[in-house]
Amino acid sequence: MKMLPDVNERRRVSAHFPPLGVGSVLLLLACAMPLQAPAQAPPAKRVAYLSTLAEKEAGARIAAVAERVDARWPASARPGAVKVEYRTFRYELPAARASATEPEAERTRRNEEIRERNDQRIAEMMAWTPDVVFAPGALPAKAAAKANATVPVVFGCKCNPLPDGWDLVKDPTRPERNLTGFTRYHIEMVGEEGPRRLNLHRKRIELLQKASAKPVRRIGAIYGDDYDENKWRYAEAARDLGVEWVKVKLTESSIEGLAARLRESQVDAGLVLADTFLDKFSSRLVKAAALTPLPVIFPWDEADTGAWMHYGTVVDVPDKAAEYIVNLLQGRKVADYPVEFPKQMELAVNFRTAKAHHWDFPRNFLLLVDRVIE
Repeated sequence: MKMLPDVNERRRVSAHFPPLGVGSVLLLLACAMPLQAPAQAPPAKRVAYLSTLAEKEAGARIAAVAERVDARWPASARPGAVKVEYRTFRYELPAARASATEPEAERTRRNEEIRERNDQRIAEMMAWTPDVVFAPGALPAKAAAKANATVPVVFGCKCNPLPDGWDLVKDPTRPERNLTGFTRYHIEMVGEEGPRRLNLHRKRIELLQKASAKPVRRIGAIYGDDYDENKWRYAEAARDLGVEWVKVKLTESSIEGLAARLRESQVDAGLVLADTFLDKFSSRLVKAAALTPLPVIFPWDEADTGAWMHYGTVVDVPDKAAEYIVNLLQGRKVADYPVEFPKQMELAVNFRTAKAHHWDFPRNFLLLVDRVIE
């Protein structure tokens, strides 16, 4: 028969193990319960940036957009503080003619290689499963929209997005596919017979006439892509203004010889046409034009990087892109987000470039200038 410990022994045990309170019991029960897994963060939202830029410049551009996205949609305001991830992908523009003597078959071969590389990169982009694709140019935007029918694609181009241009959308007030966005292309509605789409080259010709104290009788039309007079009627507009329109076609290898080409053409000024050749070789064209002792006008914002001047529309691209991206990430439908056209124009003049050529602008021209780059 097992003997119970005496009273003194029970007191010694109690001294080592005091009675448990209610809090201690609850603590022991909590420890005995299985551990709950921490709540998982919601999956990150993904924004792919498909552009024609080199990696470093593309990274800087999308970083500016990301900053505006955070300003419009702070992490604290997102469900579960969801993160937004960004990744850049390169889209190559079609090959320009390398030289005046390059065989067309060679250019076709190079373009086929470019097409294959673009297809591969777009496939990689879609495999990353983005929630939104931001494709600034018309060609990247069309390619991204063609590659999928569900992921929203935002363009931010310098092009005419309508059917008589790049045909990105049929109805800009209610985009019918997964493609919407904004453009820097100016559209005017002229005449009772229906809408007539105009670019701003006529106004640029007028500005060149006013930028010189001497008569401007011949203007060099600087371009690299196929020239379409029937569509744009450049020469017709120049003729209406009493100016002879002189075509100056460049190739990739002849850009740096622009000053000599204009001198040989005996023109009084130059006008760079808005085409994909300019998009592809913008920095080289700006440098070549800046070395020209004649005023050369560009169509977008090239005076900021050293060109004589530009006359074009004003759009805050990072902020406008962020506006579209945030709305689409929050679930807004593409069809409910119309295409936006620019409302503001700007004439900017780079005085450093003009002074390097000892050029004095007439007073009546300076009164038209919206912004001066010193």
